Amino acid sequence: MSIKIKVNLPYDVYNCLLNDMELFNFKKKDGSINKNSFINTLFKNYHKIFLDHEKELESKIKNITSDKENVYKIISLINESNYEDYYYYDYDLQFILNKENEQYFEMIEKYYLKERTISKYFRDMFISYVSKSQYKRESIIYEPIYSKLDEAIKKKKRIIMTDINKESTIIDPFDIDTTKEELYNYLVGVAVRKDKREIKTIRLYKIVLVNITLDDIEITHEEIELLSSTITHGAQFVMESTKNYSIVRLTNKGIKLFNEIYLNRPHPVKIEKNEYSFDCSYTQLEVYFFKFGYEALIVKPYDLRKKITNKYQKALRLYQGKQSWQIFARLL
Repeated sequence: MSIKIKVNLPYDVYNCLLNDMELFNFKKKDGSINKNSFINTLFKNYHKIFLDHEKELESKIKNITSDKENVYKIISLINESNYEDYYYYDYDLQFILNKENEQYFEMIEKYYLKERTISKYFRDMFISYVSKSQYKRESIIYEPIYSKLDEAIKKKKRIIMTDINKESTIIDPFDIDTTKEELYNYLVGVAVRKDKREIKTIRLYKIVLVNITLDDIEITHEEIELLSSTITHGAQFVMESTKNYSIVRLTNKGIKLFNEIYLNRPHPVKIEKNEYSFDCSYTQLEVYFFKFGYEALIVKPYDLRKKITNKYQKALRLYQGKQSWQIFARLL
């Protein structure tokens, strides 16, 4: 039996759910958003956490009032209090619960609805979910993968990881870390290959399968230094070396941009007038400062300076060419 549900939501809650579907890669083969898959995953992984939270609230409120009806009203008000526009439920979200979730639904319908309708229950659950930070929401949606990685890290066991491209890699897992902006979760570890070992980070949503082996991890002292440094500067940027000294010269506008643009911003180890020194990944410097244009100049290292120069030169040739659009079309 298919269980069809319709929930009226305020715009910010509705929009956050849609954004998470995109961010966490819940898409059909044609590239469109897969709402049913996302909502079923959210419900399966979050309903118990949500119920436990409500039970805790209920217990605390009952110490204040014995009126059952008021208890449930207070819980709903607490769930909704994060949103200024929660009175305006103008956006409809419709979905079908899959067979796997029917058992959870029947349990909730029978024991946990309290004074609410099904629609109200799901609205309260969605509001509770979106009130969390993005990286926490990601860990909820990918809870089975997150738990397996956490288990392997605690037991210090090697894993075989399969990613969204169906490629399998042997990994010595070190940690699950978030970006400095608290947006995404990354597995940080060492990829074990026949000919070499390589520091590796991978977004949680890109991991589709984790098998924990019986082999213990074999992370060297030097690798621990690189892994720790990677986590310090930003889990999305792998440190190439423990000695990544670099200098960037900024214009006055460049300094202003540096102070304003927070996403992926590297932390300077020294500032002398308009020269900023860093010890972070060169990839991080490239990603962050490339958009500064002529407001930032990579002084050191030379290889990174040359790499960015080549990118600007290619862009210049593209814009100056008489047939620039035809050239651009061939690059697509």
